[in-house]
Amino acid sequence: MNLVKLDDVVNLPVDEAKAHLETLGFVVSRILVKPEAKYHNAQLNEVVRMSPTSSKEPKGSLVKLY
Repeated sequence: MNLVKLDDVVNLPVDEAKAHLETLGFVVSRILVKPEAKYHNAQLNEVVRMSPTSSKEPKGSLVKLY
């Protein structure tokens, strides 16, 4: 199994984060989050959470950006 380091892309613009992860070989899905007080400092189209979090994952794994 070919494991690739999954970089933490929280706080990056969604398009930039998606492009970076795709170049590493991951499949990326963008998911909208419901407005919550904990996200009040986030900019529009900024990654506020990701799943899985930064770790080593098999190439081709699904990464969800919120």
